[in-house]
Amino acid sequence: MLITAGVYSTRLSRKVQSLYEDGCSIQQIMDETGLKKSSVHGYLPYIKGNYNLPEVTLDAEYSRVYRKRISVCERLRREIDSPDAEEYLWDAIVAYVDYSFITEKGLSLKYTVQGGEIFFNRKKKSVTRATVMKVFHRARQLQHEKGFVSGPKELGTFGASYIYPVFLRIGVCVKKSEKIFENVYSRESKNF
Repeated sequence: MLITAGVYSTRLSRKVQSLYEDGCSIQQIMDETGLKKSSVHGYLPYIKGNYNLPEVTLDAEYSRVYRKRISVCERLRREIDSPDAEEYLWDAIVAYVDYSFITEKGLSLKYTVQGGEIFFNRKKKSVTRATVMKVFHRARQLQHEKGFVSGPKELGTFGASYIYPVFLRIGVCVKKSEKIFENVYSRESKNF
């Protein structure tokens, strides 16, 4: 806002603005100045209502990814007991690439997907799609029997401590504490 109002200016901000006015793309400005995309946008004047720009803003990209993640999780939850559930599960796993998860021990965790394998940043070995599907069916079985999955050990497979927080986030299963909260909340809402 200060740049837009002309109140704030530095040599770098003037250079970014000059390059932009000369018709350089955001990527070209990034290459020229060494700035990241969000920093380049920060130095450009704010114009309300920029739609259909040739380059997508960082916020627009975050919003697109967020909407995609919500969409695939909703579809998985709707179809979780259908014959195509494994495909919907894998779509959700792919959508959450580079998302920050927290393990039961409080460790930060991210992953990438290459073909039919998940590579977790905390592990040298990969977890195959077949293993994920095996864990998925075990988690669903526990979810149907008990209404929750108490932790990764219950899943009983290689990589379960990393797969468990992913499954919690995308809605494959819930923790016991979440189930208790769910039951208390539903009882309270019936009293109104």
